[in-house]
Parts: sequence; structure tokens; C-alpha cells
Amino acid sequence: MKLYGSEGVLLMEVESIKAGERNIHIKGKMMGQIPMTVVLGPSDLREAVKMLSLSVICLAIRMFFMRGDKQAA
Repeated sequence: MKLYGSEGVLLMEVESIKAGERNIHIKGKMMGQIPMTVVLGPSDLREAVKMLSLSVICLAIRMFFMRGDKQAA
């Protein structure tokens, strides 16, 4: 999975998402070169869920059925 900035620049290429004992570990490369592991803890996940609005949740569900690999602007 590739994560892009609003300018279309590659920010992170995610290689794996795995469950740890108490955390979620996201491994990838920042800007295509710097290896990095992001650790998402329970409080981080709760904070992220609070940021989700109903419109974001609806769009995320709809995206499963969308075609194409176009980057959003």
C-alpha cells in the first residue's frame, strides 16, 4: 500500500501490518528509502477513531467498491 501527500509525492510504502502483543506494527519505507516501523498503541487507536466522522466512515466503506488506482487530490 502506498501513502501519498496532497501533492502526489510518495510519503510511505507500507510493507506489512501486524499485530503485536499490545500494539499494531506498521512496517514500511518512508519516502521510498528510509525503513521504519510505526507502532500504534491502544490510546493512539482510540484517538484515531475519535477523528472519524460519519462521512469519512461512509466513504471508506464505499471505497471498497470503487474501481481504479487513482490518487486523490
